[in-house]
Amino acid sequence: MNVRPDPAAPGDLRELTYGEHLVIWAMRAFVAGRIDCPVVVREFETACGALAVEARRAFLVFAQQLVLRGRRRIAVSVPGRLALTRDEQQIAALFADAQAGDQAGFDARLAWLIARPPEPPFQAAAGVVAQALAMSGRRLRQAEVGSRPAQARAVAVAAGRSVA
Repeated sequence: MNVRPDPAAPGDLRELTYGEHLVIWAMRAFVAGRIDCPVVVREFETACGALAVEARRAFLVFAQQLVLRGRRRIAVSVPGRLALTRDEQQIAALFADAQAGDQAGFDARLAWLIARPPEPPFQAAAGVVAQALAMSGRRLRQAEVGSRPAQARAVAVAAGRSVA
């Protein structure tokens, strides 16, 4: 399975749903050291309602784990830029997989993004954010990433296991 970002996926912030935009905006704010910006806090409140505090905290855990556990540098655009990086496309897709309960898709994308086997904190943190968005009617679009056997092979390869 090819878990690399899809060049046909949205490449511009204006093509994203509100929930997808929030995920990218929050990641950019985190990287810029502005995750506590009042505008970001307000947008979590708007998008997640009563679960805003928990969703923002879970997002912070997800972003911190990317920094701490990733084996490669994640490319994130500066706040305000319309163009999405391929890594940002993958991050949006990860949250969509979490919202859909697609563990295999989530693991395959995460393994590609962090260049190592997936670990539990990522799924748990992304799941809190994704479900808070869903409970407020904010659906994230899930991209096709291939067949389930191919996903399993991609996860195994990323984990350093041999596949037949």
